[in-house]
Amino acid sequence: MPATASTSTSSTRWFAPLREPAVWLGAVKVAVPVALLQIAINQGDHLLRGEITRAVLAKTLLTPAVTLAVAVLSAATAWRARRISL
Repeated sequence: MPATASTSTSSTRWFAPLREPAVWLGAVKVAVPVALLQIAINQGDHLLRGEITRAVLAKTLLTPAVTLAVAVLSAATAWRARRISL
């Protein structure tokens, strides 16, 4: 299906925040400490005992990815809202 002007404009509005370095920087500043805290709470006991299974490793690696995704979405939504209100 060809892209119409409204589709193109809608896509641009939603992807524009993702091209902004401030959105990513803000998201990383929030995501890193939150992810580290989540890892410490959820997998810390396994990591301290040296019980590193595939499941523990997968959870430890996925935690920052999910946290970053949520932080980027939040930062992008806030950036877009600020642009609309101007």
